[in-house]
Amino acid sequence: MEARELFEDAARAARRLEVVRAELDAVDEAWRRGEWLGTGASRVGRSDPTAARAVARLNRRQTLEDERAELERVVAEAVALVEGVGALLGQGYADALRCRYLENRTWAEVAELLGTSERTPFNRTRVAFDTIDGLGPQRVRRAQGIAAA
Repeated sequence: MEARELFEDAARAARRLEVVRAELDAVDEAWRRGEWLGTGASRVGRSDPTAARAVARLNRRQTLEDERAELERVVAEAVALVEGVGALLGQGYADALRCRYLENRTWAEVAELLGTSERTPFNRTRVAFDTIDGLGPQRVRRAQGIAAA
């Protein structure tokens, strides 16, 4: 997978992670308030609708937890690469990647945060992608440049 694809996947994962965390919070809050007990109006099971709703809620929570773990893994991979890019190319390159892909900011927002023109963060991410693709993700994560080869 090329670096650009990896970071686009990480951007999607970061956005979805916010939604999943909010859903988990909502499930937990409903559980704390006892809403999982319900009123019997929506029967999930015939013999014990309360237990069936509780099981359904627990299953939903587990599904969300599993999704959260996978999304966090994708984002963590990108964070490790951002740190390696920072060590190899400088913090400005790492900040451009982090702001654009992990914080899902527009190019204009990234440029404003970095105090540069809009073109500069775009160029920095391109150079970072070329570096990751050229050296390989493992070497970038370990911050091993060409001299280490």
